[in-house]
Amino acid sequence: MCSQRHLFLGTGCSNSSQGIRSSNIETEISASETISFDMENPNMEDFDLEPTGSEDVPKEEDVPIGETYFFEREDKISTMFYDLQIDGVTFTDAVGDVIADGEREFMVLDVAITPCGDELVFSMYAQEFLMVCFTGDFVNQDYEKLYPLEEGLEEGQLEDMWLATVGEEIKGKLVYDIPKDAFRNVLLVYDSYTTGYSNETVFGDGYMMTIPKENWSRETE
Repeated sequence: MCSQRHLFLGTGCSNSSQGIRSSNIETEISASETISFDMENPNMEDFDLEPTGSEDVPKEEDVPIGETYFFEREDKISTMFYDLQIDGVTFTDAVGDVIADGEREFMVLDVAITPCGDELVFSMYAQEFLMVCFTGDFVNQDYEKLYPLEEGLEEGQLEDMWLATVGEEIKGKLVYDIPKDAFRNVLLVYDSYTTGYSNETVFGDGYMMTIPKENWSRETE
């Protein structure tokens, strides 16, 4: 699904008229107490996509959402801007010198990211990769939306922002502080980009990957 268009996956956007990729990391998916979420057949429409932190980003009613694609941990996600593969998953009570609080634990994802498209070099951000952790008895209310923790906790951890080169595979770790009682963890990313000189933001397809709660490595599967 790699495209020659200037596209941005996650919380930011790319300006096709300038060929420069930028990020609005304040944008996030907001929870609503009225959400109805089908755990067997989740849909991007089950989330309130009203962004925060920027008046220039359209509200939910102005955001057309394309197809939603669902993946398992073993799959590779092919977005419109890069390919993403999970090479390993580790659940642990400590990363580096940091110990998780009480009923929390760390989820460490070993990821491989291969950029594609016609921008040779562009910026990428760890906060493009949102984790949704479902807890409790009410799936329409009880979940947390978590971004990766800031760099510097774990050896090999991806930086908060880095320069990506098209065709060059990037490997590193994403670290999340998640609730221990989460019964389902879902990695969520989606395409968004700006078009032409109007600087109009367009939201496209969404990608959801279930991360089972067990240590796993692609090398030993």
